[in-house]
Amino acid sequence: MSESDVSERRTGAAVRLAVIEHEAGTDARRLGEWLESAGAQLTVFRPYLADAQGGAGSERDVHSQGDAGSPGHVVPGLAPVPASDPQAGPGGAAASVSGRLPGPEEFDGLVVLGGSMGPADDEDHPWMPGTRELLAASAEGAFPALAVCLGGEQLCLAAGAGVREREVPQIGVGTAVTRPEARTDPLFSQLPAEFPVLLWHGIEMTLPDGAVHLIEGTDAPVQAFRCGEAWGTQFHPESTGEQLRVWGTLGGAPSYPGGRSLEDVVAEAASEQEAVAETMEPLAHAFVAYVRQFDRMGMSRPADCG
Repeated sequence: MSESDVSERRTGAAVRLAVIEHEAGTDARRLGEWLESAGAQLTVFRPYLADAQGGAGSERDVHSQGDAGSPGHVVPGLAPVPASDPQAGPGGAAASVSGRLPGPEEFDGLVVLGGSMGPADDEDHPWMPGTRELLAASAEGAFPALAVCLGGEQLCLAAGAGVREREVPQIGVGTAVTRPEARTDPLFSQLPAEFPVLLWHGIEMTLPDGAVHLIEGTDAPVQAFRCGEAWGTQFHPESTGEQLRVWGTLGGAPSYPGGRSLEDVVAEAASEQEAVAETMEPLAHAFVAYVRQFDRMGMSRPADCG
């Protein structure tokens, strides 16, 4: 990348973000819209389509982002949203690449989304090691990355930490708390002292050695952290009540934590989704601003963890 390329990005040119989608229905939703409104140009990489396309594909097309949502790592029995989901609605348009992961030369920043698989489920999802390698490179300072739920769990593994299975999944609304370390963080300094988050996961992150713990709260205390140039979140910035309804309806879970029904979960999430958006949209804009000013030329930043 030349100095003129870097200068152009800093003065308002679109920031190239590669978005890794792990399975049908796990699109960026509102997060993608916020990133685009901040000046990002999104390309969605769908490595899971390799078999359907007869091998890894490199042809780009324009794909309408659906409203089916991203379940993160769901609890057993809660299925991912299929590609033919009739409840998927129209959204923004982003270029897409089927059957492979992005190469570092194809983007300025990386976003890794959720999915119903585990973060090391390599046998059934052979692109997982490559995704972790990209996140490891970000943790070592190569480029900025934002990793959501499953993505955050993959970042934990890439940075040498572990994840753990929860006895009771977290589904619905939680209250996150901003830690003092977040006050100087380029992204999370935008967030208030407390804010609602939408949760849907049966595995939780642990803090890598040397990582900066940014957000806590709930009985899954590592809600967000920074490792080098990578940020991982356990919560879903993109989700809505209707999205949770789709996940629960398709998954057929008989019950939810606390004896709640799916309708209870949906109503709770719907009542907080605008408050979630008020907090998460500035976070998305801060990420794009950070990527825009990030200079990869000749850079060798030390890793914060791993």
